[in-house]
Order: sequence, then structure tokens, then C-alpha cells
Amino acid sequence: MTIPTSVGAISPAGAISPGGLLAEHFKGSSWDRWRAVLRAAYAEPMSRAELALFREVAERDPPLDPVQELWCVIGRGGGKDSIASAIATVAALGDNDFLRPGERASVFCLATNRDQAKIAHRYISAYFRENEYLAPLVVRETDDAIELSNRIEIVVQTNSFRSIRGRSAICAILDEVAFSPDEDSALPVEETYNALQPALARVPGSRLIGISTPYRKAGLLYRKWQESYGKPDPDILVVRGTSRQFNPTLSQRTVDAALQRDREVAGSEWLAEWRSDISDYIDRAGRGLRAARVSSGAVRVGHGISCLCRPGGRQRQRQHGAGDCAFFGRADHH
Repeated sequence: MTIPTSVGAISPAGAISPGGLLAEHFKGSSWDRWRAVLRAAYAEPMSRAELALFREVAERDPPLDPVQELWCVIGRGGGKDSIASAIATVAALGDNDFLRPGERASVFCLATNRDQAKIAHRYISAYFRENEYLAPLVVRETDDAIELSNRIEIVVQTNSFRSIRGRSAICAILDEVAFSPDEDSALPVEETYNALQPALARVPGSRLIGISTPYRKAGLLYRKWQESYGKPDPDILVVRGTSRQFNPTLSQRTVDAALQRDREVAGSEWLAEWRSDISDYIDRAGRGLRAARVSSGAVRVGHGISCLCRPGGRQRQRQHGAGDCAFFGRADHH
């Protein structure tokens, strides 16, 4: 096997298929639905079986051309981090003809927090370290980046719209985008999304990937799902599927037990359903607390959720909220 010299000669679906560059890490039929989704997103030929797998989670026909954005709403344990790392790896193997002298292009994998970023970094690092064709490409590796000899770097870090500015992006992956922390802005993911547009526009054929378990009925991921799921959008593809649809090796008994314990939580975690319980009371509480302009302190807003209001401050815990308030809830990641 040789590394293709053109980005068009290799795709994520091809890389994780039998005989592909990363096939060793994606063995078996349990990855077939992911292969089908990726083939559809990149407008590659699909078998009849792949079309059926794709339509079950997209409720539309495959796009005729490669899409600019792919949004994956997937239950826990569905292989999201593995796929995100494979996409990032493949995206970094392309041409650099568009670069100016001394310029580097970036593949961004933006996570919700440092722990999540470390997971993706370990996966990508292992691909390059253990693959005889990829290992010679690595020039330097740091805690948050892998620099390659083709002047392309893979940047794995927490979500920050400021760090993106001034760069050229081949691909950007928003990992667990539904759970993004609320730090520098009332809508940090929206700010990151906006900052990525000029960076992606500099690179022909660039692509944005959003991948996450769903959470509440608000935010960028929910808006993309509302606007484009099941619709023949030529530029945006949205898929949604349960944990077992994307990873049939998971135990149905485990899913059933979780659903019996807490239908609302398990429905989000395993069935990729949006949580209406959180949306309702967080939205109401957030509007009321912003109007009151509480200066400082924790306020109980119901259902076991605390709100910490710190105008001008910065909160570095997992948080979901808006304006001056940070709502601390449960944001598990596989």
C-alpha cells in the first residue's frame, strides 16, 4: 500500500474499509453504517446495502456531490471519537498546493474539554505512530498538535474561536458539539462556527464535521438538525441514529435497563433523542436570571441544576447556559 499523493485519491470511507489505510482499526461489519454515511457525504459510489443503511439514519437520498458540512447526531458508544479521528487523519494527507510560502494548513479537531481532546489526540497519534506509511510523515508532535512533512498540521484542542483566526483549515471537526462549554461567549459554538467559515473558505474542498450525542433542544447541532435533517440539501448532510444502529455490538440489555431507570436521560444517551426536560427549565431559568442580573452566587433553579452567575468571570467547568449564567449539569462522553 502507498500513500496517495492527492487528497482526492483517499477518503475516510476508503481508509476504514477492508484493505484501506486504517482498516486495521475498523475491522468487521459493525462499522458498515459509518462507511455508508461517509461514502454518502463524499458522494462516492454506494452499494444497495449501503444505500439502505444510509437512508435509515438520513431519511433522504445521498447527495450528488460532496457536502460542505456533515452533522452526525449519534447515541453514546456509537464510535464517534474513532470516526472523528479517522476523518482528521485522512484530511491531513492531502495536497498543499494552495498554501503560500511558509504557510501551514490545519485540520481542527475541537473538543468540549481537555479530557475529550486527549482522547481524540491519542487515537490520531496512534494511527501515525503504528502505521508504517504514516509514521515517516510526522515532523513534530506536541500535546495539542501533530505537524506533518506536507506542511499540514492536525490541531486537537478545546473549543476556542479565537485560536482559529488567521489560519487555513482543510477540515474542522466539532466533537461532542452539543456539550460545548460556555466560556468566552454566550454562544461559543456559534462563535467557533462563524470563525471557521473564513478559514475553511481558503481551502478548496474543505469540510466541516459536527459529531455529538444530542442534548437539549437548543444550540448549533439542534438547529442544523432542524434545518437540514431529511431534506435534500446539496451542501449539508445530517444523520441521526441510535447507539446500536452505529455500533450493533452494544448490548440491547444494557440499553433497555438504562431506559427503564430514566427514560429521558437514556433516550438522549442511547436513542439519540433530544431532551425536552432540560430545554424547558433551563430556558425559563436563564431568561429569569438574566433579567434579575444576579451579581454573584449559586442559585438553585430546579431539577438538581445549579446556576452560578459571575458577570465578567470565566467558568472552567462543564457548563451549559447563556449570558451571565452557567448551568452545571451532566455531560458524559464515551
